[in-house]
Amino acid sequence: EEAALLAGMISSPNAYSPREFPEDATARRNLVLEKMVEQGMLTPEQYTDIVGDGSKGSGIRIPTPDQINPPDEHSASPYFTTWLRQQVVDRYGAGEAFGGGLQITSTIDLSFQQAVEEIAYSKLAAIEPTASIAVLDNHTGGVLAMVGGDDYEKEPFNLATNGHRQPGSAFKPFILARALEEGHSPTEVFTSQPKEFSFDPPGPVKSEIFEVKNYENSYLGSASLATATQYSDNSVFAELGLNVGTEDVAATAEKMGIQTDVSTNPAMLLGGLEQGVSPLEMAYAYSTLGRSGQRIGGTMDSVPGKELGPTAISKVTLRDDETRLVEDKTGSSGENDVQTEQVLDSAAADTSVDLLENVVSGGTGESAATGDFAWGKTGTTDDNGDAWFCGGTEDITACVWVGYADSYTPMKTEFAGGPVDGGTYPALIWHDIVTAYESIIGSAKEEDKGDKAPASDTTDVPPTTTTPTAPAPVEPAAPAPTEPAPTEPAPAAPPTDGGTGTGATGASG
Repeated sequence: EEAALLAGMISSPNAYSPREFPEDATARRNLVLEKMVEQGMLTPEQYTDIVGDGSKGSGIRIPTPDQINPPDEHSASPYFTTWLRQQVVDRYGAGEAFGGGLQITSTIDLSFQQAVEEIAYSKLAAIEPTASIAVLDNHTGGVLAMVGGDDYEKEPFNLATNGHRQPGSAFKPFILARALEEGHSPTEVFTSQPKEFSFDPPGPVKSEIFEVKNYENSYLGSASLATATQYSDNSVFAELGLNVGTEDVAATAEKMGIQTDVSTNPAMLLGGLEQGVSPLEMAYAYSTLGRSGQRIGGTMDSVPGKELGPTAISKVTLRDDETRLVEDKTGSSGENDVQTEQVLDSAAADTSVDLLENVVSGGTGESAATGDFAWGKTGTTDDNGDAWFCGGTEDITACVWVGYADSYTPMKTEFAGGPVDGGTYPALIWHDIVTAYESIIGSAKEEDKGDKAPASDTTDVPPTTTTPTAPAPVEPAAPAPTEPAPTEPAPAAPPTDGGTGTGATGASG
């Protein structure tokens, strides 16, 4: 009877919802059962047992609302495993994925995953906004940790993979990388002041105005590209981006790993995209920057048969024979073979990282500083509705988003009575993630090196455990920077992260 109810709902799940329209759902279920009798798949007696003989109380009623519950997700990291599960289905088909006796070795490090979750939840425990996080291994492209929300049972929507939000100034590294590729210098000087740019949008409307202001109306007067990066100057980056061209900037973001189609409206230069981006794709694109412009993926990455992407699966074997790899539909052997592609000029990428180090050491992202090599970029949208910090170390790249999960709500007082921007909770969470990585995975690598002959760090793979996929998979267990470009001394009162872009395009800062 339950199968018949589900089969009957397929044509219109809303119209035949047992929660909203129980009578219609019952009639539809009974029609399916009637057809089963006609086709000899059900006996008349079985039909009567379910439907009833017409007398009061006979037959089996459809479930009441309090009896309808989604299946439990038996996973210690359900946001990650639901993302991984679909990849297994895509590669092997549903039958093989759920009934083929496959055993999946994933990229996640469960101890680190749990630490990252605890960092996110504890840091924001006293406020309503939530955090979404993606952490990637720079040497494999594997996802080491993923936080898609606060509570999977209550909110299964994965913000890390599907939460498309405006990146604000966290989008500026794509402008920076493209500009350096085209020959712009870190020492090139721009005016820092309120600016207006005229542009011709598509369609009959002509010559609209793109108005740009800095966060809190704080300006430098003049600034080199290096200083503008350090203090996230909207005025400078809007002018630079228009000089480079929005189409070129969009193309650079996409080839670095942004999978969402990037709009080319002027506001995109300040992170005001027509469609937002997810923490996972931002972390992945940033990892390309940290790898000297080399995009990483593999034969088992998350976009089978397409371009390189982040990886969740290390290998797939048979549950009863862990030495036997299982080939997928794309022809992959079942074990991830790391692959790379040079998509950005290496010198431009390395110089970008040099400049973004200054953001952490003495700019808008100082709260992310750990005392070791680190680079990154803050991002804050208008009215503080979204706040980001994305960046990397030698070993990992991580992106942290903070905001209201199901709405665009200004965060004006949530940071100890002050506004939330990229340099507050996101940078603080990122700092703790890096510290946790060094404590949990970094120390394990050092111990492993002590037990073995010296080997290159670039081939190390974080420890994983394995689990079968039936009924569903559960988690298993940069080149040296060049000399920093010269910058002028920091101004007495530099602008902080974010900013405002206004006009017909609705730009964000």
